[in-house]
Amino acid sequence: MDSTSTFQQVMKRLGTGDEQAADEIFQRFTGRLLLLARSRLNARLQQKVDPEDILQSVYQSFFRRNQSDDFDLESWDGLWALLVTITVRKCAKQARYFRGKKRDISREDAIDRPEIENQAIGGWELISREPTSEQAVLLTEIVDHLMRPFDEQGQTMISMRLQGFREREISQEVNRSERTVRRILSRARTELVELLE
Repeated sequence: MDSTSTFQQVMKRLGTGDEQAADEIFQRFTGRLLLLARSRLNARLQQKVDPEDILQSVYQSFFRRNQSDDFDLESWDGLWALLVTITVRKCAKQARYFRGKKRDISREDAIDRPEIENQAIGGWELISREPTSEQAVLLTEIVDHLMRPFDEQGQTMISMRLQGFREREISQEVNRSERTVRRILSRARTELVELLE
């Protein structure tokens, strides 16, 4: 059974209110969408908005609009692109809200690092480390493309490595030898180099 027919079946079941279909979508995308939401909300915004709340709102919007047949999706890639777009927009909306005149979080005193208030320390100007929405979408597309050739376990290994886990920790989590983990990660690095070239 190919992934397109599986996708169509899941979407058909989702249209009938099947909770298992919704759970399958949730399991497939939540980890990556959560990373995206965290990357879009800086530390100050995360004091006001929990990335997991953003994600709940993303799924709520998607499931509600899907019931109304607002989307014409043909593949998992199309669904992923849609969920990325919704996530980026919801993060941007929250950022605009908390930068509004009366709620501007940049006017609040930073609790842990007050010297950052003026965006300069000792004459050095701070550079934003937050990616633009275009960069975030590009990054998610690269990661998605990188993950595609690997099975679910391989994707878990790559995802954990991207989150900073060591090979030993990954090995214990997926119950595979460190040698297998190294082999999969080496293959992923090769794929990434080819992709970037």
